Amino acid sequence: MERVGIGRRLPAALLDGIAIGILILISLGIYVAVGGTRLMLAASDAIGIPVNLNNVQSDEVWTEFARESELMVEQLSEQFEDDFTQEQAEFMGEILEQTFTGYVTPDQLSLEFIMGLDSNFVDDAIDTGFDAVIAADREDIPADKVNELREEVKVLAERFAVAQIVPRAIQFAVWLLIIPVIVVLGYGFVEAISGRTIGKLMLGLGIERADDDGPATPNRLLRYAVKYSPLLFAVLALATRLPVFVAISAISWIVVLVGALMMVAPGKKALHDHVAGTAVLKL
Repeated sequence: MERVGIGRRLPAALLDGIAIGILILISLGIYVAVGGTRLMLAASDAIGIPVNLNNVQSDEVWTEFARESELMVEQLSEQFEDDFTQEQAEFMGEILEQTFTGYVTPDQLSLEFIMGLDSNFVDDAIDTGFDAVIAADREDIPADKVNELREEVKVLAERFAVAQIVPRAIQFAVWLLIIPVIVVLGYGFVEAISGRTIGKLMLGLGIERADDDGPATPNRLLRYAVKYSPLLFAVLALATRLPVFVAISAISWIVVLVGALMMVAPGKKALHDHVAGTAVLKL
């Protein structure tokens, strides 16, 4: 069987890119239909009128959303004004704003965190903010009044469906980024197991052992690990929140991209093929 160089592999890569793009669009379409429906149901609860794909951009929805938001802010302000002076309320507001703004930071994001998002997320954020107010230890702001306000804020968050819509909105946005990664890794894994992709199959190409001696699947799995190491380490970084995996992922991108240029050499093998002992062959 003949080894295939970059000239024949590029058309196959182009076909694979088209196939991956179509798979990503289909996957995102399904997710938007399902996840978007859940998000719109939560939004309907939050603003009190039905929200769907047909009216989500309408003036009626956003006007009602603005009205409900203003109403919630007014009720929050009333809760502050009942027990605290304007200066105390402003002091507490600054602390709460800083806490809420920094509650979701990049070093917190992990698969466990994203999958576990629920209504408790908002309660935890509220607790963190009011704990910071108490920790400021101002004698003129009694802890018991702060705790009473804490519970009232939780009631408002539940009444206006903030506890439902915020976690789902975060999950929805994050999974829009994760799904394409899953599709790409899954597509590559099929190639590792079968030695074929849609592009290679259409052009009569396949991945086999370079020495043509023994089963190729273990070698193809090693090839997969090297070729997709940037994404695999990125997933590990998300799962473990360890900065070292972020750094390794970034370095892997450079190594894999530079290693792909080795296909123009006489051996017609990229770096991942050299490491795994594989070659792309005309079958």
